[in-house]
Amino acid sequence: MKIPHQITLPGHYRIRIRIVTRSQAKLFPLLDRDAYASWSIDDRTIYLRKSRTGTDRMEDFLHEMEHAFTDWKDYFRGRTEQEGPCAR
Repeated sequence: MKIPHQITLPGHYRIRIRIVTRSQAKLFPLLDRDAYASWSIDDRTIYLRKSRTGTDRMEDFLHEMEHAFTDWKDYFRGRTEQEGPCAR
């Protein structure tokens, strides 16, 4: 299975996935030198290290998706509370 470039959840909540090199990682404060991956709620992006093996990168992706999904639930619940139970 390949890691997608983006995922869109209900409510038009788009999650971008970027695979970055070590030098590119320096541009992202959340992806410090010790982190293999990071979820940024600010730009709704998962950052993954290119240097990781395919299997490890997939595990990193799945872990960060858990964080993204939790933030989406909070976002979606806030929307549905304001728009009602049948919000689309």
